Amino acid sequence: MVRASPAHLAVAEVPHLGVEGETAFRFTRDLPARNSPYAREEIAAAVTVGLPFLQPGDRCVVRFEGLGEAEVVFDG
Repeated sequence: MVRASPAHLAVAEVPHLGVEGETAFRFTRDLPARNSPYAREEIAAAVTVGLPFLQPGDRCVVRFEGLGEAEVVFDG
């Protein structure tokens, strides 16, 4: 489900709504697949900005045992 911003979600659409913290990166160029890993410096040179954002989503975790509050918080 993709919504334009600002998005409005009905409770019936996502009864177990949660919010997940994400980080996105904008790259100036592709980093094609290769046999050796890219060095940190090579990746940093290809990234222009890191963008924090919140991603709403329905519960995808089935078992919550052993997870801390920073990993998953649901009311109910």
